[in-house]
Amino acid sequence: YRLYRMRWAILLTIMLLNIANSMIWITYSAIAQTGSSYFQMSLTATNMLNLVFYICYLVSSVPSAFVIDRHGIRAALACGAVGTVLGAWLRYLAVVIPMAPHASYAVTMVGHILAGLSQPFILNLPTKFAATWFPEDGRAIANMVSTASNPIGIALGSVLVPALAPNADGLPTMLVVIAAIATVAALPIFWVRATPPTPACPPPPPSEHSFLQGVRVALSMPGFWALVILFGGMVGVFSALTGLLNNIVIPYGYSEDDAGIFGAVTILAGLVGAAIVSVFIDKTAKHKPTVRATLPFTMATFIGLIFAVRSDSFEVIIVLMAMVGLFCFSLLPVGLELSVECTYPVPEASSTGLLWMAGQAIALVTQLVMNVLRDDEGADHGQDPLLPPGNMRNALILLAAL
Repeated sequence: YRLYRMRWAILLTIMLLNIANSMIWITYSAIAQTGSSYFQMSLTATNMLNLVFYICYLVSSVPSAFVIDRHGIRAALACGAVGTVLGAWLRYLAVVIPMAPHASYAVTMVGHILAGLSQPFILNLPTKFAATWFPEDGRAIANMVSTASNPIGIALGSVLVPALAPNADGLPTMLVVIAAIATVAALPIFWVRATPPTPACPPPPPSEHSFLQGVRVALSMPGFWALVILFGGMVGVFSALTGLLNNIVIPYGYSEDDAGIFGAVTILAGLVGAAIVSVFIDKTAKHKPTVRATLPFTMATFIGLIFAVRSDSFEVIIVLMAMVGLFCFSLLPVGLELSVECTYPVPEASSTGLLWMAGQAIALVTQLVMNVLRDDEGADHGQDPLLPPGNMRNALILLAAL
């Protein structure tokens, strides 16, 4: 058995594609007001550019898991890269080619659909990649690094997008930068290998299940359903919060740049937590105690956000968003590793794909309900500073309840 340096190059490729894809996802959430003004659409319509990713994930997740399981890492990366690059450049063309605002919105939506359909081919890949190229004692870290690249892209997008596009005039520059990042990220797929010449560790026995059989077997396990509720719920709530963070804080006088800082702090704190937990899990294999220790703090943090989001509470919001990232992210590597362990010998792509599908479905429904709960009038005819027009206090209560 042998370890190859190429595994780090493939890991970097997965990371870069994840970063590019998630930057596309967060773009118009980070500048919701600017996008709404440019497209001459409501905030809810602008938020659909974010929501369509969840729908596309549910549509594309099963085909992507099949490709990963049957055709390997290289084929999956190629599918993910092509859709991400095409979607990124189509969004750029939507704002540089003269057309009516609603037509520009439609072309942008097509670009988001292409990128959204590509996302599962990248996001569902880490466990299969780690099991193929890394030894057993290094898989949790490999999973964490490759999976964490998705939120890294969200953090970069949260800061970079408002900085490059403080108003509609900056949209072409911002979109071409993201398209260039996606293109560069896709280039290494020409040199990626599906498997190492010599295995990294003793291979497991060949799976007795096809992809669809693996799905049925996983869904028949009560323990896996518990994991679906836990992992899917946490991913869904976190995605809904980050996807509408701009909408949540701007009614209280914060800028799009402030919202970007809140989002970036959330992700960076989460990466620290995920790194610590990944090393701990690799050394101790104490998955369940870690989950049980993390959940109470997660609940307390979401409850705190209900009361903290108000004017002149920048520092408090920063602290609470850092705690959200720290505790939510810690569950990512744990959940992915547990899904593989508790469903063995089900193929990794089947179990992790189901987990991510649950997270995306919950995020979709949660974000739709949060948009409905927006209070456009505010309390006391808009004169109450605690409940200004457009506030999403009820949406924060929903997140805490979930």
